[in-house]
Amino acid sequence: MRWSHLAGSFLVASLFWSGTMLAQEQEGDALEEHYRLVRGKQLYEQYCRVCHGDQGKGSTYAFTSTPPVDLTGPVIRQRTDADLLAAIHGGSPGTDMAAWNWALSERQKADVVAYIRTLAE
Repeated sequence: MRWSHLAGSFLVASLFWSGTMLAQEQEGDALEEHYRLVRGKQLYEQYCRVCHGDQGKGSTYAFTSTPPVDLTGPVIRQRTDADLLAAIHGGSPGTDMAAWNWALSERQKADVVAYIRTLAE
């Protein structure tokens, strides 16, 4: 009887520990996502805002020859993250969208894409 009580206690403790670890992992994921969006916003403001505007709607100053894309519109929402990363990395031919491969790391570009996704929400 004593062994079954000990085994039951171990099972309860294991389940509690597993649940605690899962909650901590989810909290960590949420915190990482928060910091990713903060980094993305900072980079957006530094590199993208001048053309795409504060809200991402493409409102720009008059120095561009083609209107910047509305990052909140359906065209961007339908594009994959890989498409957006490619546009940031290599620019967009036929537009004033410059290549940022020289200025941004892969992680930074991914952070910017994550932030751009929030603009449409």
